[in-house]
Amino acid sequence: MLGIAGMAELLSEQDREFFRNCRYQQVVTLVIGTEHPVDGKCYGVSIPRVENFKAATISFLEYMDPARVPRGCGLLAITAGGQDVSAERLMEDLERLYRVEPRWTKIYEWRSGMPKFHEYAVRASSFAVIT
Repeated sequence: MLGIAGMAELLSEQDREFFRNCRYQQVVTLVIGTEHPVDGKCYGVSIPRVENFKAATISFLEYMDPARVPRGCGLLAITAGGQDVSAERLMEDLERLYRVEPRWTKIYEWRSGMPKFHEYAVRASSFAVIT
């Protein structure tokens, strides 16, 4: 956040300190192309932590933007963050929710993709964090 030109000047000292102390975790997104839409009825799924999945979200890209996908085909992205996340684990989580027969897959990984906010730091900051 502080690496964005001009951002530091817009924040209070307390908020600058908050972002200096943030640590980041790895994020993995597995994009999957399928012969047919996997769900077909929604933009995505947010998976609560209490479900004990590694995956956090599933986005149904053919529903969001049908022009990106050949007619009748499916395209989804399943994403998670953390040290032990992998494309294999994301596929296992997806298969617990949906029957999926991938035609192709592509893996995207970011080493510092998601801020890991500590609860006390979020309460102390006046900066509104929207995820």
